[in-house]
Amino acid sequence: MIDCARIRAEAAGLAALPPGDPEREEAGAHARGCAGCARALREAERLQALLGEAEPTPLPQEVLARASQAILSDLRREGRRRVAASAGAACAAFVLLAALGRHRSAAPGDRAI
Repeated sequence: MIDCARIRAEAAGLAALPPGDPEREEAGAHARGCAGCARALREAERLQALLGEAEPTPLPQEVLARASQAILSDLRREGRRRVAASAGAACAAFVLLAALGRHRSAAPGDRAI
């Protein structure tokens, strides 16, 4: 069951639902008996209609190219950072293994292990 507070808070989302949606139908049925909810749904439907008619102005190619270059630059920088971190970790592991390998046990059983 939908209550007034939920309908008024979610009116824009309810108005955006496709016709025939059970939640939208339930809100509409409630709004037929509640003037405040009916007003909220009408305003939300007008807002949805205005948003549907709005067409964003296309951005110039230069702006899109600059944005694309900035994104690609960030991705390349992040890739280089990850490669450097991986190489550093591999070098550190090698140094650690080499340091541990220099300290061999004199016991013959340890060499087999």
